[in-house]
Amino acid sequence: TKYPEIELSPRLYYLVNSKIYLNNGQYEFALKEIEYCLGIEENKIILNNTFLYGTYLLQARILNRMKNYNKAKEICLKIYKQSTFTKLDSDLIALTYIELSTAELGLNSINNDAFNYAEQAYKLLKNNKIRNNDILHSRDTYLADAIVAKSNALSSVGKPQQAIEGYLVAEVIYYNKYKNNMKNIDDISYMYYNAALAGKNMKTNSIWFTQFHNKHLKYFGQNHQRSKELD
Repeated sequence: TKYPEIELSPRLYYLVNSKIYLNNGQYEFALKEIEYCLGIEENKIILNNTFLYGTYLLQARILNRMKNYNKAKEICLKIYKQSTFTKLDSDLIALTYIELSTAELGLNSINNDAFNYAEQAYKLLKNNKIRNNDILHSRDTYLADAIVAKSNALSSVGKPQQAIEGYLVAEVIYYNKYKNNMKNIDDISYMYYNAALAGKNMKTNSIWFTQFHNKHLKYFGQNHQRSKELD
């Protein structure tokens, strides 16, 4: 079957490229593409255009992965403040909370704000009946992202066992979505890396560090930067 060629607009072209680079863990390329997509320099003020908020949140996620937490937080707070007087889609609000949680945690490793933002994201997504989030069968990666953010926050405040339970749930959701393509997704690497750290931080000897470390090695190999950091 011959499929018709689809011509992408320049903005969509850069957006798709940015997502591909992000999935591959190539953050600098992903950031460059998303900035082309937005058509603005990084330091310009965010536009009051709700249509672009999803794109800005992708930019915030890339910046968080690059550990540029201040800039990611700045972007998210502008969207968050806008949501107080503009009715935004609940998914956008949840994604904003997720990236705010990540940024807060990056700026302050022991931070209740990080947990609270992640918890709000989780509740928004879990209680949205349209998303039909039966956990064991869910394919909702937004929900998985929220659970990972929540688990990261729990781990940071000395609750690694609760964090591990969350990572296991997120792993199920990611598997439901990606099946045998787990190795191609940076979010999976990020989850296993943080889950391994939580296992490492447990007071008693735990199999969880070894288990999650081995899974990261299985899917991403020894030469991956996060695998090296875990060794």
